[in-house]
Amino acid sequence: MEEAHPRIPNSTNSLIKQMLKEIGVESVVELFKDIPEEVKFGGEMKVGKGKPRSEIEIREEVESLLRKNKGVGDILILLGAGCWPHYVPSVTKYIVRRGKLYTSYTPYQPEASQGLCQALFEYQGMIVALTGMDVVNTSLYDGSTALAEAILMAVRVTKRKEILVPCTMNPEYKEVIRTLTSPKGVKVREVAYDKERGFMDLESLKAALSNKVAAVYFENPSYLGFI
Repeated sequence: MEEAHPRIPNSTNSLIKQMLKEIGVESVVELFKDIPEEVKFGGEMKVGKGKPRSEIEIREEVESLLRKNKGVGDILILLGAGCWPHYVPSVTKYIVRRGKLYTSYTPYQPEASQGLCQALFEYQGMIVALTGMDVVNTSLYDGSTALAEAILMAVRVTKRKEILVPCTMNPEYKEVIRTLTSPKGVKVREVAYDKERGFMDLESLKAALSNKVAAVYFENPSYLGFI
């Protein structure tokens, strides 16, 4: 009787042949026929057999190889589009590992997201204690939605209907704010950027400012990666 791999289901030859027959192919290799031959590896991996080594020996060797690389903390990264190092306080990983804070991402189903509800409740309580305010509301969704909410707040407070944004801003953010502000009659106007420095062009910004503008949005780092 064939024995299946202890960690791979349906790994016996008879089962593999049965599944291949069912989908109408001769071999597993045929499943990858759309991959060009020139990119396939046809030789043998030069990993060597060597003697069995302990976990700590293997770890030391791997770490010695990794030390030849440069990490994100060793170089300046200006890729743009949000691809840069983000500072996360070391205490964060310990807080989110607390059992009562384990949660799925969306807070819309509280029965499946009690951890997030607990975190938001505690956050609100702390902000009330720190500021003395009667009411604290939380929370906003991703950055794009938070931006749209901030714009709508500026419109409500100022009673103005124009927003200035850099023409180089995150295009996905731009689409979200237009979607969420258009029903309110908000006009999103784009400001040119300085092609030498990569930032919003200040002269174009000054020319666009008027008593109709509720807010100006800028990014730092910019979507192009400038700081």
